[in-house]
Amino acid sequence: MTRITLRDWERDVPEPNYAVELTPPDIEPYRTGNTGIDYVTTFDSGVAGPHVLVTALTHGNEICGAIALDRLFRAGLQPRQGKLTLAFDNIAAYRSFDLRVPTASRYIDEDFNRLWSAATLDGPRQSVELTRARALRPGSSPMRSSRSATQSAFTGQRRQCGSRGKHTPAPRSMRSKSRSAKG
Repeated sequence: MTRITLRDWERDVPEPNYAVELTPPDIEPYRTGNTGIDYVTTFDSGVAGPHVLVTALTHGNEICGAIALDRLFRAGLQPRQGKLTLAFDNIAAYRSFDLRVPTASRYIDEDFNRLWSAATLDGPRQSVELTRARALRPGSSPMRSSRSATQSAFTGQRRQCGSRGKHTPAPRSMRSKSRSAKG
């Protein structure tokens, strides 16, 4: 049970109970990557263009993103232009995922979504999620020695799926052949 306090009103709210009918993928094969940061891999087309970052596991119990990235890796997806970076974020929370209690592994210490301000990243606080966020952050070691694909991909505000807006098409270099053939 979770205690919810809203002003002067308190009540116990039961934890959500639902069945997870998906199998979490084994992401261990993607640990080494090629950026110097565990679980972060960049594919470079060798042709100038956009740099697209796709992340999964912002929360350890959101396994659909891990399934999607696993499929992209297995399919051998390569950009025709620019770079594509695939990153698994909250590895520690994912490792604690249990199909019987799926809500228990959202995070270990704190919500990964709430860590991206400079004040938080540069502050003294320590947590499992902050350690990972600091590793993914531009300018962090091993990022200091070179501007890797991950560094440029993480520069600026983190964007969630769909944040480009309804009327902004995907860059041509990232469209499938069938879609780009249609125009």
